[in-house]
Amino acid sequence: MLQGRSGASDADGGLRAQRFFTRHGQVVQALAAHPDGERVASSEGFEAGGGRVFVWHAESLTVLATVVSRAGPVGVLAFSQRTGSKLLTVCNSAAHHPVAVWDWQKQVLLAEEGGDEALEHTILDAHFWPKGHGVGGKSADSSMVTAGVAHLRFWTLRDGGVLSNRRASLPPALQDPPPTFVCVACLENELCVAGTDAGLLLVWAGPVLVRQVAAHDGPAFALAVNQAERALLSAGADGVLRLWGFDSLQARGSLDIAHVLAGSTAEPRAGERKAIESIEWSRRYPGAPKNSVVVATGDADILEVEWEGVDIEEPREVILHVGAHAAGPVTALCTHPAQRLAASGGQDGTIRLWEIGGQNLMCAMLRAPAAVLALDFSPGEGSFLCAGLADGAVLLLDALAVAAEMGPPRDCIASGILLLAVNATRPSRRGEGATCVRFSAAGDALAAGFTDGRVEVWVLPRELGAKPGEEPLLEGGGGARSQNGPCAG
Repeated sequence: MLQGRSGASDADGGLRAQRFFTRHGQVVQALAAHPDGERVASSEGFEAGGGRVFVWHAESLTVLATVVSRAGPVGVLAFSQRTGSKLLTVCNSAAHHPVAVWDWQKQVLLAEEGGDEALEHTILDAHFWPKGHGVGGKSADSSMVTAGVAHLRFWTLRDGGVLSNRRASLPPALQDPPPTFVCVACLENELCVAGTDAGLLLVWAGPVLVRQVAAHDGPAFALAVNQAERALLSAGADGVLRLWGFDSLQARGSLDIAHVLAGSTAEPRAGERKAIESIEWSRRYPGAPKNSVVVATGDADILEVEWEGVDIEEPREVILHVGAHAAGPVTALCTHPAQRLAASGGQDGTIRLWEIGGQNLMCAMLRAPAAVLALDFSPGEGSFLCAGLADGAVLLLDALAVAAEMGPPRDCIASGILLLAVNATRPSRRGEGATCVRFSAAGDALAAGFTDGRVEVWVLPRELGAKPGEEPLLEGGGGARSQNGPCAG
């Protein structure tokens, strides 16, 4: 069911490929997809505290328009939901949190609210009503909702460039303290749903609350609407996808992402949850499955989940496009000397091989007994991969065997790919991690540096490459000669 690939063929026989938009020179702060599935808006910080928004084509990566906001960094973007729409909402992160509506094609500001009359709380999400729906009978192009800290606001763009808003009325039980509305989605007939930091989904008819549902254990981070199927997806910190129907927000099923990722390169550690930060219904190609969603987790994993009918609990297919290091930062990185491969290691105790010349991002994953602090491929053919661990162990692995097999994650100690292990059985003293490993230019020696200032050098046995199936050599024995000494200065 789970596939670890990103180069799957689409219905027309083409290849779904990853592309990179490189026009941003600073941190990307917001992202929005146009309803036609072909255009994207993304924002970055700008000089003098302003913000810049690029609207670009997802296929060609061509910039179609540039919007510059002098009001401050742009934290939220939203396109109007009509396919041919030219409206883009820009919500700033400045102290007064202004909301602006732009004609992005003409790069003209149509209306703005919040300059002198401050909108006192940070805006976290915005959404337009779908075509044919809206507040007070207004069209989708002129009616939207914003959500954020302690507020939910309903907006209407009126003739003459006037942007008016009404604040949602909170019942007494939700006023002390008021919730943070993390996400919002507009359904139909003036109905919208907002997800809170307490995991509630609140259903609103205009500014009036009509229903609340306890949906997630922890904050509800994301909502996604499928108008054609009259379905709503929610996701949150508990790592659960929940499927709802429009009618009274009835529950149709749920799926724990940690369950479908079991055995993959993105599998969470035992007892840990895989928080879901963002979701979107798939628009991969004409004729794509009706029930398919793209999921992004807080660990930087990206996957697609597809199911039949309303049976989300038993997905038909799961494709893992990107499985990143799950817990903590990447602490080691090296490239292969002869192939288009890179190896990375992290605080999560894994070693991952990446194919950097093709469409498949992930080649293989190994589980190490401790955090990985250093990596190095041997010169020449790159037959060996050395890893330095936080517990002081230095492992020499059969790199070609690792790259040749994808499949589920493997234990680098017990999987038959470990050739040599130094310090693997000796309890490390505090702070004695192997922070640097390097092969000699001829590949016949290996050096490692440790956090206590010690450097060790091993002369590798000539027959090393011919004995991957034998018991690994420990403590530099079995022909691996070592020298060591302190490094001062």
